Amino acid sequence: MPGVDWMDKETREKAQAELKHITPMGLMTISKDRFFDTHLIYKKVEVDRVLRKLNTVPDRSEWDMKPYTVNAYYTPQLNKIVFPAGILQRPFYDPDFPLSYSFGSIGAVMGHEMTHGFDDQGRHFDKYGNLENWWTNKSSQGFIQKSQCMIDQYSQFKYQGYNIKGETTIGENIADNGGVKSGYTAFSTWKPEDIKKFPGLNLTPEQLYFIGFGQDIYRRNNEFLEKLEDVHASFVYIS
Repeated sequence: MPGVDWMDKETREKAQAELKHITPMGLMTISKDRFFDTHLIYKKVEVDRVLRKLNTVPDRSEWDMKPYTVNAYYTPQLNKIVFPAGILQRPFYDPDFPLSYSFGSIGAVMGHEMTHGFDDQGRHFDKYGNLENWWTNKSSQGFIQKSQCMIDQYSQFKYQGYNIKGETTIGENIADNGGVKSGYTAFSTWKPEDIKKFPGLNLTPEQLYFIGFGQDIYRRNNEFLEKLEDVHASFVYIS
């Protein structure tokens, strides 16, 4: 800084003071015996981040997932579907896979996220993401009746000795059913052109569709937490 001759003395002294006041940030200080406190701090930061959005214009370009995350999501407040790069690769999608398999895997996921726009929560938002009751009374009553049927159906299913919570999982169950149905509808329009098969598997395109769907859904969960709080029904009853 002393060598910057084009800057006058007063400005240079303030610049030097600013340099000395810089806070260096490198590695984070993590205490190995305070994981719970660290988690609370993290949650507080996340809540503060969300609260700062109040009374501001929504940022439609914002992502709530990292690009490498193997997942996808729908945001009703923005009417936006996000598919990170992490899910757009094997085993969910590959351009060399048979179309029937791809429609059952990534296609059903896309249908799942789209259906969220019309589930028990998404249906309360309009096409711009504004909270609005845009359904007619007749359509709303029809939705409630259909939803109750699904709640009753899933509540009868048992997994690991526990009944699935139909009320808690209704949004995801609607999306799962809508996803597999819309994916299959889309697949049906391509079916005449889909002649590729997996080597060694003598399966029809229809069979490959549901194998793709089942491969996508199957996962190993923490059984205790799944029973306690998961908004998804067990994969056993999805796939």
